[in-house]
Amino acid sequence: MPVLAIPQTLIDPTPKRTNGPQSASGTDHFVDLGGNSVAVGRGDGLHGCMTIPDAEVFSDEWCQAWNRGDIEAVLAHFHDDVVFTSPLAVRVVPESGGVVRGKEALRRYWAAALAAFPDLHFEIVATYVGTRAIVINYRNHLGGLVNEVLIFDGELVREGHGTYLD
Repeated sequence: MPVLAIPQTLIDPTPKRTNGPQSASGTDHFVDLGGNSVAVGRGDGLHGCMTIPDAEVFSDEWCQAWNRGDIEAVLAHFHDDVVFTSPLAVRVVPESGGVVRGKEALRRYWAAALAAFPDLHFEIVATYVGTRAIVINYRNHLGGLVNEVLIFDGELVREGHGTYLD
C-alpha cells in the first residue's frame, strides 16, 4: 500500500526537504513556511519535532486488528481522553450526536458497531502522513470508501474522525 508523506508546506508549491538527519526508522525532515524543521514519521526527538508512529506499520496493525475484531488492540493506540467523531456513531449511539468522548465510550461504540456489522472487514487503499496526523484511506465491507483521520499527541491518537464518501 502506498504511503504518501505530506509536509506541512502543502500550500508552498516548492516545499524544501532538508539535507538534515534521517533516523533509522525513516523520519524525514521538512522545513515549514516558518523555517522550522518538522519530522514526519517516527521521530528521533530532535529539538521539538513532532513524532508520530510509522504510518505504514500503524495502518497495517490497525487494519489487521479491525479485521479480526480486536477492539482492545485498536484502542491500545488511543489516549484515555480521545475524542472521536463519525457519522456512523450517530446511527450506532444516537445520544452521542456523532461525537464519542473518552476511551471507554469509544470501546462501547465500537463494540456496538461490531455487533451491528459482524462482517466488518477493511482493505487499505492508501495511507497519508502529516506532521501530527495519519489518514488511512480504506474500503469497508460494504465497498464504501472511508478516511480515518487520526491526530496524534506523541505515539497515541488524541483525536480521530471517520469520514465517508457519499
